[in-house]
Amino acid sequence: MELFVHPIVGPHIPVGEDISTYRISPAGVELKKFEHLKGPNKTDFPLNYQDLLR
Repeated sequence: MELFVHPIVGPHIPVGEDISTYRISPAGVELKKFEHLKGPNKTDFPLNYQDLLR
């Protein structure tokens, strides 16, 4: 199963785009692959949230 994720911080500020691939079986759930597609854009962050960026 692939999940396309758009993580957010604070009041719905998008911080990127990721894909997580999981294998689901009777034995449990296993993360097979994590891919970071797009990072946060500093210009999208309000000044009071820019300290969260590395």
